Amino acid sequence: MYPRHRAAIHQQQRIRRYAECTDSYSFFNLLTAPQLLDTVESLLPEHRERLFPPTETLSMFLAQAMNADGSCQKAVNDAAVKRLVCGLKSCSTHTGAYCRARQRLPVGMVCLTSGAVLDAAIGKYRGKGGDEQTLLRSMLSSLDEGDILLGDALYATYFLLCELQRRQIDGVFEQHGARKRSTDFDQGRHLGHRDHLIEITKPKHKPGWMSQEQYDLAPASLTVREVYCGGKVLVTTLLNARQAPKAELNKLYRSR
Repeated sequence: MYPRHRAAIHQQQRIRRYAECTDSYSFFNLLTAPQLLDTVESLLPEHRERLFPPTETLSMFLAQAMNADGSCQKAVNDAAVKRLVCGLKSCSTHTGAYCRARQRLPVGMVCLTSGAVLDAAIGKYRGKGGDEQTLLRSMLSSLDEGDILLGDALYATYFLLCELQRRQIDGVFEQHGARKRSTDFDQGRHLGHRDHLIEITKPKHKPGWMSQEQYDLAPASLTVREVYCGGKVLVTTLLNARQAPKAELNKLYRSR
């Protein structure tokens, strides 16, 4: 066995041991320790004291990403048990409040495999340059060729898909609500039940953030795949249905 291969295996084993003994309270204690407390507090969004305040939500999210069962239900169940063990008031194990609290966390790019924060961007609360699209574009250099970017319905935009394609990065996003209502699986190239390839055209109006040169260089059209799975319409640049079956796309997107 090559030394580099042995080192990789040992590293994986160490990570696995850390993951098995790590829970949200361990992360919470790290985030609120003297070394990190001031930094964490300075980055928190404005919030009310709820059942899942930002620091606790982030702790749960990190533990969730490290857990073999990466479900929101597991994360909430573990937090509820810890509350009882610590003598705190019991709480509901419904996942809705936790999921909404996760959505309120500041923007960041997280590795789905390890839970590591790959990059983060902070913008103005209001005004130009503070929206999530702008912040995401500033972090694309953290991705490598062959990576897959997962995101919600906010990101399935023409110019982001073009940029990912240029960088040879794939994307899987939920279809935007307005577009989802008009999705017609009878159109385009049929790949399977409610699974097709379509060609979308470049918007006629240049976005305010984009230079004229960037707009002119963007392709006139783009082929993307729309697939209905898990109760959602997904938009992806993974166009080969054999290499990326519907069931696998559903599993991948749900894992986020």
